[in-house]
Amino acid sequence: MGDKGEGISQAHTLTVCNLILLNCIVCGLELVASAALVYLPPMLLEAGVEDKYMSWVLGLGPGLCLFIVPVLGRWMDTCTSRFGRRIPFMFILSLMVLLALVLIPYADHMLPERTESTSGYSVHVYLLAMTVVLIDFSTQAGLTPCEVFLQDITKGLPIRDRAFSLYSLMCSVGSCAGYLILAINWEKTILGTIFGDQEYCVFSLLFVIFLVLMVVNLQTASKIRNRQNIRNNKSFADMQMLQAVPKLSDHSLAELKRNNNCSCLSRFVLSIIPQGIVSLFTIPYALRRLVYANFFSWAAVMAFLLFYTDYMGEVVYGGKPSAAVGTVLRHQYDDGVRMGSFGLFLHAVMSSITATAIEKLQNIYGMKAIHFTSLLIFTFSIILILLTSNLVVMHTLSMATGIAFASMTTIPFSLVGMYHEDKEVFFPDSQSFRGLGMDMATLDTSYFCSQVLLLTFMGYIVHLTGSASMYLVTAAILSTISCYFIFTAVYNKSDMPRYLFEPSQPPQGPAILITSV
Repeated sequence: MGDKGEGISQAHTLTVCNLILLNCIVCGLELVASAALVYLPPMLLEAGVEDKYMSWVLGLGPGLCLFIVPVLGRWMDTCTSRFGRRIPFMFILSLMVLLALVLIPYADHMLPERTESTSGYSVHVYLLAMTVVLIDFSTQAGLTPCEVFLQDITKGLPIRDRAFSLYSLMCSVGSCAGYLILAINWEKTILGTIFGDQEYCVFSLLFVIFLVLMVVNLQTASKIRNRQNIRNNKSFADMQMLQAVPKLSDHSLAELKRNNNCSCLSRFVLSIIPQGIVSLFTIPYALRRLVYANFFSWAAVMAFLLFYTDYMGEVVYGGKPSAAVGTVLRHQYDDGVRMGSFGLFLHAVMSSITATAIEKLQNIYGMKAIHFTSLLIFTFSIILILLTSNLVVMHTLSMATGIAFASMTTIPFSLVGMYHEDKEVFFPDSQSFRGLGMDMATLDTSYFCSQVLLLTFMGYIVHLTGSASMYLVTAAILSTISCYFIFTAVYNKSDMPRYLFEPSQPPQGPAILITSV
């Protein structure tokens, strides 16, 4: 009865306007991330960082997420702050984003001179590289507490799917705004007369916009949490269970190392690899299948988003990024990059449009059909892009890829919430209590892992083959694999294997559901 009463209370207090305001910070994070994705690599190259080192710098942010975000997920489940379990993490990670936005354009003014270190790089270059890692980490890790908070306040309500469709919409709107801000020549505007330089204008504008969105988000989250009297819903049993989460999780990991006749080498490997990667092999069946699907889906989409502009510049326009400035080859490459950026903008526009309709599409066709179809469309779009050089066709196909992005930022999160609402059905093979924050962090780990692997190996693949077309070939292959895992993922009770419910493996773990945010 307590859960039902709470659900009725939430249904009366949550509106579409509330959900939009709660997703403001998501919009801000995507705004900063998309702008950084386009703007920061050229800044590193201009500062004198070599290509191979630039890939390492760009990969450090997601790499840190592999280590830190799973820990943050467990801390969120055990946090006893008077501000709630999720809001403090939103605030701290947002402050890190604001700090990075200040450091990037004004790093020169914080150092007396560009003195060189023993490695030949100036101190400014190292500060810039560390700032790039900071902004990459904070914008990606900052999404996890936002996702968990949405799950908390919509648990057991039909508005949950709408909450994550709006989450997807705000992600896409943030990406669109980021691309547009970079496309404007701010030096010819009022901001240009104030700051004088394009770089200062862009990052100052990003700082102000993100600060406003952060304040709106945190105020809305605090009001909703206080209105629902979440703090009064914490029972003594809940607190005991919260305190037991880290111990039980560590015990589960220890069992994995001892069971299945693990060799000494296997135990050693498990002890040194990031906990985020280890967790991918220790989670329940339903969540594991979803995580695998999410990994290959994001690996495919990120291969497209990260390298599509380079593909356009080198393959379609026949240019060379290493050519000297002012030469024909460099001019052709720059033209291709601009056309590729326009294709990514269309991708974000289609993602925004799809996000507004995905809730209705799910109600009509089901989550599995929409999830599978969206990645199938992505696969065929990438293959057709490889087979054509017509710009109109390529822009149309680039736009179609946005459908996959909308489904990937909606459906997996809804599924995790569904799993947690009926743990006895979806987690019968779980050996310990599973917190929502921990499982959402595990889902996000697959996203971080996909980026790390791409940034680590794609450069070598293209170097060995000698063709930038391998960027999209890899995206098509990964997308095809993701279609298989999506088709075999768990979307309802009938998708669960029967052997998991055998008497020898009864459902374990406490039945208490933690609802505080």
